[in-house]
Parts: sequence; C-alpha cells; structure tokens
Amino acid sequence: KFPKIPYDYYEKVKGLRADQLDILGLELIDMKDPQELDRFL
Repeated sequence: KFPKIPYDYYEKVKGLRADQLDILGLELIDMKDPQELDRFL
C-alpha cells in the first residue's frame, strides 16, 4: 500500500506477533498515511 516506508517501520513490523499482524493487516486497508502505523508499533 505504501511503496516507500522508512526502514525502521519495516524492522518493527518484522517483530510483531501473529495476532498483531492480523490486526495491522485489517487496519492497513483504511490507512491513508504511513504514520498511521505508529499506533501498532
């Protein structure tokens, strides 16, 4: 959805648990800005 995100976001997402990734995946559909990821990381 976001072609270019900062590398630190990538590293934080890699460290999430499966249940957190499920929630993030559902919320990602409605996100408009990469900074909205902050509440999950």
